[in-house]
Amino acid sequence: MMFRMGAKALYFRREFKRVKLMGLSFLILAALFPAAQAQTNVTQTNLDYWVQELKLSLTATTNGPSTTNGIIAHTTTRAVRFDTQALLQAINGKTVMALNKALTNFSVVAPSHTGAVTNQYTLAYFALAPAAFTNSTGAKIVILGPLGSKNSAPIVAVRPNPAVAAYYSIDDYLRISPVAFDARTNETALTAGRIDISHDLVSTRATSIRRFIFNSNTATNTPPTGAYFDVQGFTTELESSLIEKGQVIDVSVSRGAVSSVAGSGQFATNSFSVLRGTIALSGGKHEVQ
Repeated sequence: MMFRMGAKALYFRREFKRVKLMGLSFLILAALFPAAQAQTNVTQTNLDYWVQELKLSLTATTNGPSTTNGIIAHTTTRAVRFDTQALLQAINGKTVMALNKALTNFSVVAPSHTGAVTNQYTLAYFALAPAAFTNSTGAKIVILGPLGSKNSAPIVAVRPNPAVAAYYSIDDYLRISPVAFDARTNETALTAGRIDISHDLVSTRATSIRRFIFNSNTATNTPPTGAYFDVQGFTTELESSLIEKGQVIDVSVSRGAVSSVAGSGQFATNSFSVLRGTIALSGGKHEVQ
């Protein structure tokens, strides 16, 4: 992982980057092998994603009521549980981004010793459309990780109905990112692993510090006026290759992660709270749209 810009800006930026990289690759191939250059039609109408469920189990400690007998004052603390359903309820009725598959067509002109060749491409992508989120008891928070490409970042989304593969991006409300320093790009430390260099397969256990920021009024609401938390902590994640019917679908996908986190925030009463608990990523299913 991961993130974070606004959902709309991040998505179209990474899609544009993917298109540019593909186009550049074909231009390089055309320059290296001009004699073999011929018109190419590339069609990719499926979206392949690795879907995992994200579960929150946090406890917030906040100030409770105070009493006094005129001489001695007593104060109490109050513990509030903040789990996945509490987060979803906090954004109930608010605007999220529906993820709908769409197709885009474009062409790339490649040089050739016999003249320029125009290659045609048809690619699938997620088009985003504003929608009002309606919470339900079966709703889940999921991470949609693109398979076969590391140029696109995972999407934090909600699936309101477990029986229907319909997703809504909540990137504007919940942001997840690694914690590093000195602008380093490698934020993890491998603690165990096996790497098959010959077959490009991996099975690893890695540790990192992961940060989770939630704002029920989106990230632009500063200072926060609604439900809010900013927690981070030690994370252990298992990754391995995804192989289906003898074919390597992706060199490395997450098989699960657990973050032991702590931080601060506020909830409906707008009172300062100290939080601790776990945020876990579990399961894993290859979905095609």
